[in-house]
Amino acid sequence: MVRKPTYEELEKRVRELEKEALERERAVETLLESNEKLDAMLRSIGDHMSMMDKDLNIIWANETAKKIFGNQIIGKKCYEAYHRRKEPCEPYPCLTLQTFQDGKVHEHDTQVCYQCFIIVIITDFK
Repeated sequence: MVRKPTYEELEKRVRELEKEALERERAVETLLESNEKLDAMLRSIGDHMSMMDKDLNIIWANETAKKIFGNQIIGKKCYEAYHRRKEPCEPYPCLTLQTFQDGKVHEHDTQVCYQCFIIVIITDFK
């Protein structure tokens, strides 16, 4: 037969749960503040920036990128949105794919959409 906890044991457990809930709430607040700072920093950058997944889909882009290439670039392949290509950039594998393969930083100068030149610096944030 299972022993029922005493009032003091239940009271102690309630205090522990309240402490855990408060710590979790503080962690969420800290995370939200950190996200707000990061968002403000990224919004202040005048250059276009984007993030791709391992399939070369654009999964995030800052407002500058959306203004230049259109709000609908999220979900498109980077080579379609930025270079108007039907296949990944040459030489294959492109720098983005190389980064996903070897985890190293790669950079080069490139022309995007025949309008502007950019320096590409790619790293795989794990």
